[in-house]
Amino acid sequence: MIGQVENGVPDINQLDLLNQILATTNLYFRTNGIFNAHATEVAGVMVSTGAVTRGAAIGAKVYSVEVPASFGDNTGLDFQTNAANATAFLASQPNLRVINMSIGIQSVTNVYSVIGTNISIVSAGRSFNTSGTSVWERALDRLVSTKSVSVVVAAGNEGTIAFAASNSDGGTNTLGEPVGAYNLIAVGSVNNARSGSATNVSDFSSRGYLVNGRSALAIVAPGGGITMPTTDGSESGGGSATDTGSGTSAAAPAVSAIIARLMQAASNNFMASPSTVTNAQDPRIMKAVLLNSATKLLDWQQGTNGPTALTGALTPGVTAKVTQPLDASQGAGLLNANGAYLQLAAGKQGPTFSNNNLVANGNVGLVGWDLGTVKMSFTNLYRLSSQAAGTLAITLDWYRDIGTNDAGTNAVLGLANLDLYLFGSGDAGFSVTTNLAMSVSSVDNVEHLWFTNLPSAYYQIGVLYSNYDAQAGSTPSLMDYGLAWNFAAVPEPSSLLLAGLGITGLWWSRRRRK
Repeated sequence: MIGQVENGVPDINQLDLLNQILATTNLYFRTNGIFNAHATEVAGVMVSTGAVTRGAAIGAKVYSVEVPASFGDNTGLDFQTNAANATAFLASQPNLRVINMSIGIQSVTNVYSVIGTNISIVSAGRSFNTSGTSVWERALDRLVSTKSVSVVVAAGNEGTIAFAASNSDGGTNTLGEPVGAYNLIAVGSVNNARSGSATNVSDFSSRGYLVNGRSALAIVAPGGGITMPTTDGSESGGGSATDTGSGTSAAAPAVSAIIARLMQAASNNFMASPSTVTNAQDPRIMKAVLLNSATKLLDWQQGTNGPTALTGALTPGVTAKVTQPLDASQGAGLLNANGAYLQLAAGKQGPTFSNNNLVANGNVGLVGWDLGTVKMSFTNLYRLSSQAAGTLAITLDWYRDIGTNDAGTNAVLGLANLDLYLFGSGDAGFSVTTNLAMSVSSVDNVEHLWFTNLPSAYYQIGVLYSNYDAQAGSTPSLMDYGLAWNFAAVPEPSSLLLAGLGITGLWWSRRRRK
């Protein structure tokens, strides 16, 4: 089951959505008697059964909660609090492990001039996007970590002035709330490219690094030129109307739907080991698997400690040092559902050396993942079982810690600083080890390495717990993390088929919108 937080109620009578909407709820007793087009279309991206508008997870059901958009019509509660409460309500539902939020707050604020009693807007001053400290961003981070529910949010549509709010000129640094939350998955948009043509990030898709340089945008998915089921505008709804448009609100539910399919795949593939199922469905593993399997689009790059960005090429004799692990416009790249399935299916594989000590796990395969734990100032090492060469992707992520303070509100306890390393050696015993690359952002809770030109050698992956930025809490001695790696060819996303899950349509070629 997929949760949906919206500004309205989806049309449960729309022919393409019949029996696909399990329930709709308004926690604030506000009903206007009219089904909402945006909510209907977003639900359609996930579960539509229509021949033209087929969703990405038609076997799933949607539980939708309406959060009124009008501040004067929601019983006086703040919109952020309402949205957070709606998400918490969904997280309490049985068998609901992923929530889609195609709603948000714009990334700009007006600059006011006050002269005596006169107040006027003098310019549209950019707030330079969120810092992750708002009410609902802290609440969402706590929800993800305590309820083990993946939350997916739309990045926003302020990439250009044509799509931006009236007080925005669009462009870079246009990520608004709640994209600044650390533990969720923020999704940008790509255009729905025809076969044989290039897939590019949509010009309207919000982008940029946050004020402190953090990589908040996680991934991109189809959101430009999308056809979806919509409501006919009547009080009773129904019909088979469709609408075509663009927006990150259509890209986010594509990711949510794929997470739902991956959750089911984990239950099917690992049913003999319930603990492995639980590990595979952990939000950190879902995020690591999706980001690690994403396809890099043209101009993808990472920030480094030098003057030149890193674009996937390792320079011989030079240790690559990544300080901004994801691209400002496309995050880890384009959603690749087939690659994500194969990444997850490779299974959980523990470290060869845990906290600097050799353990009984042995070496790991060329593709795999782990939900691991590392001690402060220690390193977990994953030694690949054979020589390898070519393309390697590694993704590491962990939670920002949120807890309640004396006032009962969500407080930032702190953020661990985990570092990701790639070591190489000319022999299987690693008698001589070279540090080839590191992803060592001091502000992110994700690290990522991607190279396409690695020479034939023996490799091992290192996860170091280097320090902890304690704020309202104490420093934990142990830190849990999700890790995914792939030293094998990743299928191209042209088909986006989820092998073994029964998807027979090419939903990549379909159309959706905000």
